[in-house]
Amino acid sequence: MRVLPSALAAALVSVLFAAAPVSAAPPPEPRSAVIDENQVTRVVVISVDGLNPDAITQLGESGAPTFHRIVDEGATTFNARSEVEMTNTLPNHTGMVTSRRIDLATGGHGVTWNDDRLVPRTVELAAGQQVGSVFSSLDAAGLSSSLFAAKGKFGLFNRSWPNGVDHTLIRGNNALAPGFTMPPARSATMDHISFGITPFDPDAVAAALCKRGLVTQVDTGATASMPPAEHDIHTATYKSYHTRTPNNFNLQFSSKITADKRH
Repeated sequence: MRVLPSALAAALVSVLFAAAPVSAAPPPEPRSAVIDENQVTRVVVISVDGLNPDAITQLGESGAPTFHRIVDEGATTFNARSEVEMTNTLPNHTGMVTSRRIDLATGGHGVTWNDDRLVPRTVELAAGQQVGSVFSSLDAAGLSSSLFAAKGKFGLFNRSWPNGVDHTLIRGNNALAPGFTMPPARSATMDHISFGITPFDPDAVAAALCKRGLVTQVDTGATASMPPAEHDIHTATYKSYHTRTPNNFNLQFSSKITADKRH
């Protein structure tokens, strides 16, 4: 592996260029600063998840000052394209670094997965032929590169071009990173679904449910300390029935209509 003082660092953040609608009006051309090529010793390439160019132009300099500074001081285009076959992170980023599309039948790189699998282990094995990249081109030119990512799936690039990627740092959901711990499992439970009805006629609602063979259970939300009227579905402030669907799901019909309850 070659590491030179004049390193060209390719920083690929683990994200996806999503295909998003582009406005009919073309965005303004970036005001690129004129820089002597001999002054450039490092180039940083950053990819941002789902970033539509419209977001930068519509937010303007006040809403996205850092992006506009990159536009003004760097090399910029608002006319970049992802592969049309898929809009997933790893296939698209492999296309970005290889200048190839995805479909093998049209000379693509063949990376169709979007996870940390190790088979196929490299882009070359996926394509069935040698595949060059920005990393291998830099190595051939006597330059070096680095890969910084937040997803372990980008380890594919280091395996595919080991002589081209001189430094690799992958953090985030990378199970191979030192000190990695699995995030706590997340779960959600839906206790029941409630439909609001207005006007709510307790007898008519009960009759409609019974007609369908559903058993009703009164729920007025009353506690033991409340007056008897709040326990009677005909006089209570809050009126509702619970029932069980044929697949044993708790279904509620109530008199309450709020922003999250529709009749």
